[in-house]
Amino acid sequence: PQAWQYTGFTGTGVKIAIIDTGIDYTHADFGGPGTVAAWNAAKATSTAAADSSLFGPAAPKVKGGYDFVGDAYNANDPNSVPHPDANPLDCNGHGTHTAGTAAGLGVLADGTTFHGPYNGSTLSPTSHSWNVGPGVAPGADIYAYRVFGCAGSSNIVDLAIDRAVADGVNVISMSLGSPFGGIDDPTSEASQNAFNDGITVVASAGNDGGGAYMVGSPSTANGVLSVAAMDGSSPTYPGATLNLAGGPVKTIDANGATIPAGLFKVKVLTNAAGTAVALGCSQSDYGDSTGMVVVTKRGNCARVARAVYGQKAGAAVVVMINTSQGSYPPFEGQITSNPDTGEQYTAVSYTHLRAHE
Repeated sequence: PQAWQYTGFTGTGVKIAIIDTGIDYTHADFGGPGTVAAWNAAKATSTAAADSSLFGPAAPKVKGGYDFVGDAYNANDPNSVPHPDANPLDCNGHGTHTAGTAAGLGVLADGTTFHGPYNGSTLSPTSHSWNVGPGVAPGADIYAYRVFGCAGSSNIVDLAIDRAVADGVNVISMSLGSPFGGIDDPTSEASQNAFNDGITVVASAGNDGGGAYMVGSPSTANGVLSVAAMDGSSPTYPGATLNLAGGPVKTIDANGATIPAGLFKVKVLTNAAGTAVALGCSQSDYGDSTGMVVVTKRGNCARVARAVYGQKAGAAVVVMINTSQGSYPPFEGQITSNPDTGEQYTAVSYTHLRAHE
């Protein structure tokens, strides 16, 4: 409401592509009748042309789109074959939900469609009572592209992105993705191309757990807005604590591994002159590190290599000191030695950097 009030923008004139499970264009949130009968009638003819008063250029909200798959499609089934048609009716519900979040008109408590005005007082408790609140851009037009069947996965999202670009949309919204995303899979490349064409592309960051480095494609493509929900009221980012003599140090537990606790010997890998911490980029650097905390330095070999070498050498933990700006928090604090034996110790609570990371 504050954005509507202070900017005056409600999305009017903007075309938003929703690439998802389709859309229930009979819903009152999109200007439809919002009745069971209307839904049943649409479902009975879901492979035929949709009612032009609810879907298409003359419709109040859902101005276009396409069904690339049909109800039975599921990419998880190797025998599943898409059966496209021009009617992207949603039989799952997810696409309808995300479309409403983006650009729904709103549904009042009596079941009727809300048509504005959209301003600072729209959601005031004294103004209206709601079944479904308006979307963020209630003035925008929706183009719904169905890439999922009633259940399961999809592997043709790139086709929908290309179609949306051809249809002249201004925004592409995708609440979908693949884990451990990159920039060179088909959906990422298609999203990159759409961005290069001047389209705002928004995608979910992912639903694959709380671990770090798990943002999914296509939200990992350059220029794509990667959106996640987070609760900032508590520090839930996956981490571990090094309890050092100089105080605790927060670190990353990238694997979500079981964290060992106890008193461990520390083995700092050094250069040949013994004057600096070594990178630990070869197996021979680690020697016999059984049960030890091995300290290395960030450098020009893979982070996972230290995990592999340390694991083979029997290390309990491998710690990497950060030496530059980047994704990995620095290892800080003082490592002290036993004055009687000269051996270095620290009380450690940290993660095993497992070789499959």
